[in-house]
Amino acid sequence: MGHKRDLISHYRRLIALRDEHPEQPLKDFCRSHSISAWTYYHWRNRLNRTSGLLARPELPPFLPIRVDTMVAASLYEVVFPSGVLIRAKGELPQQIISFFV
Repeated sequence: MGHKRDLISHYRRLIALRDEHPEQPLKDFCRSHSISAWTYYHWRNRLNRTSGLLARPELPPFLPIRVDTMVAASLYEVVFPSGVLIRAKGELPQQIISFFV
């Protein structure tokens, strides 16, 4: 039983470490910790499925976005909180606009 707990703790720490450095390519991260990408994803998914084993902050169900249509009549902009901007030119069907809003 102790071995399983140690294994879970080990991979929980590795996944937390990876979350702290998302800019590092996964391949490099895995190589530096002597694990395969498959092993990383396996444990990340396993710990995510098992409630309480991998603490992650809860995201709000909806994130605020801003839709700017005042730029031009045929230019739409969607600005996400992260600063990501999506621009579309021309006439857009209501279904497309609804997808973003």
